[in-house]
Amino acid sequence: MFSVVHGQMNLHFIEQNSVEIGIDSTFGKLQSLECIIDSIKVDYDAENNNINLSNLKPSTVFTLCATFEKNGLIEIFEKTIITKSSSSGDIEVYFNNPIDTSFRKSDYKPHGTQFGELQIVLREVIRNAKTTIDFAAYNTNELFVVNELIDAHNRGVRVRVITDDETSNTGWNSGVPFPIVRGNLGSGLMHNKFLIIDKDSELNSLVITGSMNFTSNQMRSDPNHLIFIQDKSLAIGYTIEFDEMWGSNTILPNLGNARFGANKIQNTPVNYMIGSVPVELYFSPSDKTTSKIIDQLKKTKENILLGLMIFTNWELRDQVVKSLQSNVPVRWIVDDDSNSAGVMQAVTLNKGEVKVHSHPDLFHHKYAILDDSGSNPVLITGSHNWTFSAETINDENTLVFYDQRMTNIFRQEFEARWKELNLTSQDEIRTGKNMLIYPNPSEGMLYVDRSIVKIEIFNLLGQKLKEINNPVSQIFFELANGIYIFILHTENGTFLNKVMKL
Repeated sequence: MFSVVHGQMNLHFIEQNSVEIGIDSTFGKLQSLECIIDSIKVDYDAENNNINLSNLKPSTVFTLCATFEKNGLIEIFEKTIITKSSSSGDIEVYFNNPIDTSFRKSDYKPHGTQFGELQIVLREVIRNAKTTIDFAAYNTNELFVVNELIDAHNRGVRVRVITDDETSNTGWNSGVPFPIVRGNLGSGLMHNKFLIIDKDSELNSLVITGSMNFTSNQMRSDPNHLIFIQDKSLAIGYTIEFDEMWGSNTILPNLGNARFGANKIQNTPVNYMIGSVPVELYFSPSDKTTSKIIDQLKKTKENILLGLMIFTNWELRDQVVKSLQSNVPVRWIVDDDSNSAGVMQAVTLNKGEVKVHSHPDLFHHKYAILDDSGSNPVLITGSHNWTFSAETINDENTLVFYDQRMTNIFRQEFEARWKELNLTSQDEIRTGKNMLIYPNPSEGMLYVDRSIVKIEIFNLLGQKLKEINNPVSQIFFELANGIYIFILHTENGTFLNKVMKL
């Protein structure tokens, strides 16, 4: 009898030509080692319980299989590994809103804090692409991005695009000269936001990822970020995921082989050494990302700063509460306070601090800053909201950086947003706008609290679209997908609520 377990071996270090892996002594007696690639030398150090691999080349992907016997049972441990690249490892961070430089340490700073700077660099890297661009984005309507991709195709760059099947994606409506896959049919979302440029080039390979959709509001006003990483190994890791959703590694997709959501398998390397920065990469749902975030929260000793648009996952909630009960301070900025109300209540009851982003724009970040001033600082970020859907059915990506520079750069962004907002009390969570209308996001139907006497609906330009007097318990609003401002007039006062129409 045997079972196969993925990723349970501890990676001690990754270099361009060698890798060392630690084996947990509780696994049992090592029976065999197999490395699925030619010419690699594999040694087992029984005294220290380490596996050493040598004679490797940079940016090489391989799978290590170790078979153990314990109490008559056989377990096969598999781990997909990629060696360190010989790329520069440069990591550049771009925000689209100002930061608070009073929290800056050393010379740690982002490369941009406004849309104009981001637009310039995004144009530049697409124009510099030589061979390939893979673009996976939940929603795109920013025409400068679409036009740059068309220009790249016209000069001979292979361009492939994956997007979500349900979102408006008006940027692709006029027809483009390259193939597009609209993925994750059903209840899940293809929620990634990443580009991979020239994956096979040591010098020009680039991964661009973060919280930002490629739409006008998301790029210009909604608090968001993108991270530009020049690393061939990371580009290869992202490409494996892209090809899985594409169904092939060629210009044309193979929809019969394409996998999205819960159908995907765990087949990408997790550990990377980008320059001198250890980085982990997780894709959802296959990599059980929530458990990896929980592992990081458990190790946090000094502080937790959360910049999360929405937080509804109860497993993560419970771990944050445990951290608070262990005297680890928590501060959290949230946008969707309607759906996040239960977690907000748990956090504030345990003396955590929460601020609701009540501005008209959408606080869209998904990051956690852990122990940023300690000896083991960690930044977690990507497209993965802290929700059940992100964990189980959506296509998402998450990066974990073990690096003080990255945590400090995001701390400057966090503190700028924190200063703009007011603390949320328990009374506000219980009796405020949170539960007046739901669900949010909505496909067009909303349940309405009976205390509401009038609803006014505005677009993000401030134009009034609709007024409903004395609404019944359910209302339908037939508007295009997007974000709307609801002014709710109740017996207890007037409240502003942002509602997302799907």
